[in-house]
Amino acid sequence: MSVKTFWYLTQADGDYPWTPGGLFPVDGQRQIELAKTIDDGGFDGALVATWPNDPFVSATWAASHTSRMKFLVAVYANMIPARLLAEKALTFDAFSGGRLMINSVNGRDNILTKYDMNVEHDRRYELGEQYWADFRRYYREGTESNFPNTPLRIDPLADREVPLWGTGDSPAGLENSGKVLDAYLAMLRETSFIEDKFDGARKAAAAAGREFTDFGALSGVIVRPSRAEPRRGDRALPIAVREGRHRPDQRHPGQGGAQAHGRRTGPAHFHRAGRPAAGLGRHHRRRQDPRTRRPVPRRRPVRGYHRVVTAGHLRDRVVRCVLRGRA
Repeated sequence: MSVKTFWYLTQADGDYPWTPGGLFPVDGQRQIELAKTIDDGGFDGALVATWPNDPFVSATWAASHTSRMKFLVAVYANMIPARLLAEKALTFDAFSGGRLMINSVNGRDNILTKYDMNVEHDRRYELGEQYWADFRRYYREGTESNFPNTPLRIDPLADREVPLWGTGDSPAGLENSGKVLDAYLAMLRETSFIEDKFDGARKAAAAAGREFTDFGALSGVIVRPSRAEPRRGDRALPIAVREGRHRPDQRHPGQGGAQAHGRRTGPAHFHRAGRPAAGLGRHHRRRQDPRTRRPVPRRRPVRGYHRVVTAGHLRDRVVRCVLRGRA
């Protein structure tokens, strides 16, 4: 079975993004740089989560600057009418070549009450089941112009359904997952925890006469140029390390959740928080213009454009952790 690897396309990013002082400000250009790096780095796509920025708008913004990656967009059931969501999904797929996926979210009380969705926990799952059934039906039907003199239509791509990924821990959440979701997700913890979660989800799907197409786990990854890099505040998250210099085609995207940040400054070097890596001291020879023999001005580093961890390296690291029973 192949392993799909997704990154986080999020504004909750920074040198130490789990602390207020370690976050970058909201920056659309950094979002584009991060998306391009994910697109080029061998990742299947990215989760676009519900931070202060709207995830659907953020995914659309990034999709216009990429060509391959998929966008797993977090959507709260019943937040907008199912028909309107289907029209947005049809448009996104038509313009991006079918790269939309949806992370179904049922939400928490402190979030939903902001939008006047005062519905008890289990009832939200019941309403969500009908919502996603309506969404799928409207998506299959396609959408057409509201004006009779412009007979235009957008139909789904051939044999395409928008994949619904999500999770559910409570009995109502598990039942809903089995009836609604295509892929079941959990937090990446010890192997016994993952096995219990996935077994429960399989039973829920079997009770509904269905099977999941995929199972997935979410984990934070801290990226550092070497093991000697300080680990203050890193807690116990997995460390992905690339020692020394790196090939020009080696890139790593920025972090989602508790994951650290690097910058690109040249074709084969890696910076962290403005401090040069080994071999990049103040006496490092700058590239010269072959005509004038004068040093070429360095490009200003762009926060959020990275080149250390590839999808293959991350997959190998996670698989090794799982096999050792300490994911």
